[in-house]
Amino acid sequence: MANTEIEVSIADILNAANRYYPNRYLAKYFDGNEPVNMDTFDDEGDVLAQVLTRILARSLPEYTDPEERISRAEGILERMKSDVERAIEGLDEFSNEFYDAVEN
Repeated sequence: MANTEIEVSIADILNAANRYYPNRYLAKYFDGNEPVNMDTFDDEGDVLAQVLTRILARSLPEYTDPEERISRAEGILERMKSDVERAIEGLDEFSNEFYDAVEN
């Protein structure tokens, strides 16, 4: 049974995701309460951290139930992971085709 007295803020989600993010770099893009620099990307920074922070911050406010909010955040990250894996597969395939063509 869900405990509806426990609140899970977007900052809680971002802090949890930041626990194992390289160099805890997600924190650069939120101030503990709200994401920062949401309108432009910082070319000097970690673009993936910026994207993750932006997507989570913009996708989660409509979910107020803590379990639903956490589940939604996990789902978003899993879909992003799958998309990146597919992009890598496409690049690997292209690389193999390229080297095959070079060798022939």
